[in-house]
Amino acid sequence: SGSIENAANNLKAGGVLCLREGTYQEADGRIKIRTSGTASAPKKIKAYPSERVEIRSAFRANVPASNWVIKGVFVDSSYSPVETTQSGRGPRTNSAQALSWGAGSNILVDSVELINRRTRDKSGTCVFGGRSVDLTIQNSWIHRCGQLPRDNQEHCIYAGNAQGITIRNNLITDCANRSVQLYSNTDNALVEGNLIDSEHQNGITLNGSSDNNTVRNNVVYTPNGDPLSTG
Repeated sequence: SGSIENAANNLKAGGVLCLREGTYQEADGRIKIRTSGTASAPKKIKAYPSERVEIRSAFRANVPASNWVIKGVFVDSSYSPVETTQSGRGPRTNSAQALSWGAGSNILVDSVELINRRTRDKSGTCVFGGRSVDLTIQNSWIHRCGQLPRDNQEHCIYAGNAQGITIRNNLITDCANRSVQLYSNTDNALVEGNLIDSEHQNGITLNGSSDNNTVRNNVVYTPNGDPLSTG
């Protein structure tokens, strides 16, 4: 459903879907990535140079989808459908994550803007990395993420069971709860060179079961939490 989803999944390895200026929205509010490029020839979704491309849908890869590049677009996931999902704290009702990569490897998200808050409530996390390998988010602005009032569950970037995630040279602001959460079994992560303005909870949180992670050269402002929390 939707032109971006179909066109992207039908790309051949090394193919580029170059979007011209405008606003795009899938019929069901989701861009479901189901195919893969190759390590030497990734598939790409990118904005045409110097043009603003607004995508009012959520990117989702729930099946193995590897070797992708997403570059230069603005993603507003607050237009994605509000749904109820289960979590360890019970059901949550909110819009889908702006970028959710739950399976696959070698994913590059570069020079994008991600938001997920149109109204005060029912807004979800901006970036979720789960069971992905080598997901890189760099040179991007990630902000206005998660619902208000705060519920301790919606963040700017959340990774669980992700291997080798890199979060580099981003501006991360206005997160309802934590700015960067590396949760259980998120190993071999690199968090470097980010500017994080965390008005509520911790700037960067490392779970006790996450191993071999590197955090360096970040600037973190956290008047109501810790710049770096471990446990």
